[in-house]
Amino acid sequence: MTIKQYGGVFGRNPTFNDVTIEGQLTFDGDIDINSDLKVSGDIETTGNVIIATSGKGIDFSATAGPNPPASGTSELLDDYEEGTFTPVLADATSGGNEASVLSAYGYYTKVGRVVTVTISITNPNTTGLTATNNVYITGLPFSAFSLAGGIYYTAPLAGGGNFATAGTYLGSVGDNLSYMTILKADFGGSTTFQKVSAINTGVTDIVTSLSYFA
Repeated sequence: MTIKQYGGVFGRNPTFNDVTIEGQLTFDGDIDINSDLKVSGDIETTGNVIIATSGKGIDFSATAGPNPPASGTSELLDDYEEGTFTPVLADATSGGNEASVLSAYGYYTKVGRVVTVTISITNPNTTGLTATNNVYITGLPFSAFSLAGGIYYTAPLAGGGNFATAGTYLGSVGDNLSYMTILKADFGGSTTFQKVSAINTGVTDIVTSLSYFA
């Protein structure tokens, strides 16, 4: 069935199989479709477009792919989410000691498989943490996806306070992990995992924004 731009369909609760619309579709209630809805014009709604089945989304396969030798693996936008979480500065990935803080904020946005987190930890007090343990930021909303080559996702750390020694510090998330480590970029390009002792207790603010694949 085709609905012409200046035509119409009348009746109560009509049921159709395939519907093609050549003009603008405006509706005030619900439309339940068990087959395909093909529209050659625009669809406008004052509500939301709700994807009711996990794994479904907006398919962009009609667009051109990447230049060779790159190859696309998916053109389906199947997820979007935004929210908050509470980052925790600790001396273990789980079950360890946690620093008390003046404030700790975490914000995230997930578009498809790309997760972007923004973290702010103010005045962490590391008294009670084991100084010789690696320092971690736990509580990330999603675990990082494991990619070939063991990729680490990194971003600079910034803040109002200083670390125990001067240098360039990075936040890092590794494959399959839901926590962040703190790295120091050493002269010559190498990096080292930082201990709790790298944090000036009550002084070293930590601010970072990092993206990774989930």
